[in-house]
Amino acid sequence: KHSVEPHLALASIYREQKKPEAAVETLKAARSLQPDNPEMLVALGGALVAAGAPDEALKEYDAVLAKQEFHPAALNGRGVA
Repeated sequence: KHSVEPHLALASIYREQKKPEAAVETLKAARSLQPDNPEMLVALGGALVAAGAPDEALKEYDAVLAKQEFHPAALNGRGVA
């Protein structure tokens, strides 16, 4: 099983550099490795919001909440999107 940690780190750097589209692409690659990783899905949701795609972000947050109904970061992200 491949780790998504390098993708999360790189996406964080892209977000700090105000490059949300690059963060989205990095996290979509991570999703192909671990499609059920809640930390990665929440990060993807945040990147999608920053990239101006809140409807797509809601799908990522909902995927987390379908498995963990009270996931704090997903609930927060859903409120922001």
